[in-house]
Amino acid sequence: MRERTLPQMGGNHKRAVSVTLSLLDEALCRFEEWANGREHHSVFYDEVNSLSGELRENILAEIVDMRGILRCLYDDLHLTGSVQHATTDIWARCNAIRLYLVETEGKRLKRYGDIHPDLASYVDEKMALLEQRLNRISGMLSDHGKARNPGSSKP
Repeated sequence: MRERTLPQMGGNHKRAVSVTLSLLDEALCRFEEWANGREHHSVFYDEVNSLSGELRENILAEIVDMRGILRCLYDDLHLTGSVQHATTDIWARCNAIRLYLVETEGKRLKRYGDIHPDLASYVDEKMALLEQRLNRISGMLSDHGKARNPGSSKP
């Protein structure tokens, strides 16, 4: 079988396609976790995995096929993938969640109606503790990044 030669893809096109396919591939990783039985249980966050055995197998088979197509696109179009570092992901999520915690301070909760000062004080205290812990985690990652990349301020 003769391989067909494809025209070169421009840099902007490559980036656009690569980003989209990286997001798809990341989603496939999540689907694969679910199909392999993923189920997390915590305080406010619970996952219920009601996928049947047959459905899990079918999803995994589709993922394998899709990754084959992704591999062809990657190779044939000379695309680049993305690399997700644990330190960067955790650090970014800490910063994003911190913004939501600030929005739950008593003075900001007033926009939803009056809140008793004692209740506002209690919520503020707990949110401050959570924010301190997020800052600790974020700081650990910043320190980790500095140890791995001297001279850099990013994780």
